[in-house]
Amino acid sequence: MISWIQNALEKKGRVIFIILLAVVIVSFVFVIGETPGCVSKEPGAQTQKFYGYSLNAEADSRSNDMVREVIISSIVNRGQQPQNEQMLTQEFLSRIALLHLADEAKIPEPNQAAFINYLSTVPFFQDSNGNFDPNRVTSFLDMTQLSRQFDEATINRALSNDYRIQQLMLSISPPGFTLPFEIEEQARRGAATYDLSVAVLKESDLDFSVDPTEEELQDFYTQRVEAYRTPESRSLSIIRFSPEAFTSEVADPTDAELQQYFSQNRTNYLNEDAKDPADALPQLDAVRDQVVADWKEQQATTLARQASEDFVYALFDQEISEGTPEFENMLSSYSVELETLPPMVGNVPPADSDLPQSAFGEAARLDEIRYFSDPIETENEIVVVILTDVTPSLIPDFQSVREEVLANFTEQSKQENLVSQGEEIRTQLSDMIAEGQSFEKAASSLNLTVENFESVGWENMTEGLPNSAIRRAETLPENEVSSMVVTEEGGNFLFVQSRGAPQFGPDSEEYQRTQNILGQSTARLFMSSFVGDLIQAGSTGAQSGGQ
Repeated sequence: MISWIQNALEKKGRVIFIILLAVVIVSFVFVIGETPGCVSKEPGAQTQKFYGYSLNAEADSRSNDMVREVIISSIVNRGQQPQNEQMLTQEFLSRIALLHLADEAKIPEPNQAAFINYLSTVPFFQDSNGNFDPNRVTSFLDMTQLSRQFDEATINRALSNDYRIQQLMLSISPPGFTLPFEIEEQARRGAATYDLSVAVLKESDLDFSVDPTEEELQDFYTQRVEAYRTPESRSLSIIRFSPEAFTSEVADPTDAELQQYFSQNRTNYLNEDAKDPADALPQLDAVRDQVVADWKEQQATTLARQASEDFVYALFDQEISEGTPEFENMLSSYSVELETLPPMVGNVPPADSDLPQSAFGEAARLDEIRYFSDPIETENEIVVVILTDVTPSLIPDFQSVREEVLANFTEQSKQENLVSQGEEIRTQLSDMIAEGQSFEKAASSLNLTVENFESVGWENMTEGLPNSAIRRAETLPENEVSSMVVTEEGGNFLFVQSRGAPQFGPDSEEYQRTQNILGQSTARLFMSSFVGDLIQAGSTGAQSGGQ
């Protein structure tokens, strides 16, 4: 089926699209390398079956192929691979469960006409105007097969199964359950308008002072003593093994080695300026110097990695302690040195560090006996993290943090005073309005700043209107003062003079639009729950050995 499309499409895709796909496929190769973590490495996972698939993709080529399907489908349908292990696992399980149901429902693979029609509806294969662009199919096939990670059969199976899943979803997805009153209420809510006022209380206008006793501060400190605990601090250094230091040890590659390296990494040398897409993929002779340099860098990186592994093993095998003459001799013999890092406080890596997060994850597990990490690859080199000292976590005595306690006590007291003043002002405003005064006049008499807004709503959010005002106005009765909402500058009160909302009959455009939105929402919830139940059923069967 895919071959028919390739033969029928004579033109190659546009260069920019090829380059875009190259980036996606490079990422794809990386994820495929991380595939085993997608399900489970536990010994029991090799024998557990999820709708006939092993839960260990490492041990089962069929499950590994399904992971590849998942990534191809994700690239085609969303333009990117699953972004983390959790997403990959969820899509892996969902796809297996849905294909199991498609098998049960006897949904066949598409014939040639149905398959072409399906591809034409996929946005990934459409141009900027939404029209099907066959060249994009060809470009995708060219690039994916150049990645050497999967073949035509895998691509064909992934897209064909996408079609089957689509047909399954169309057959079981409900139209979306809605109630007339729910539709009308939602439509009116979206179109409602309000005449309202907002009164602002500035904290700076309040008279406030606090003079706590030592006993009050001591009690405040005692009740929150953990808040003043200083976290553990780790003094770290790193040893860098740079490939540049090993470049002189690398000999020139043979023609066979260079050709093999180029074939495996050809997409790294795409010509972005090529006018003809056929010229975007260069021949070796055209980029030989760059390929040789990259090959040598790869070999130097391998040597640097080996040196770092030998270094770490020697520390372990010879039981060399940090800071001893033997340790210094090791540094000298490997022509490396310690580079001090800023302290690692708690589990927070030092700011502006160029090391990956995994390096500090390892650093957090080091101790006096195992004070060195395994070699860690960064973007440009290999590093070993060295733990030189640990300052344990401790709770300081009251006197050493008294000023901080006083500041916290004062801030909390100010907030409590603000809330208390807000409750008192709301009561005063409500009493004045009950006596016949307008909200604006009452608020002004209490030194509040008042701003009025007319005919505002979700479809008319006037500048200066607080973000939460419409949501609060929906449930606030007319001519009542809201509770004060605390803001950065103090707080504000809301007052609704009047509200209005048009009526929408079943024949109105707004009613039908709202019905469609609510229907899609309930349908999505149903399908999400349905797929979740399928996964749960498969997981239960896997644990019991029933699938």
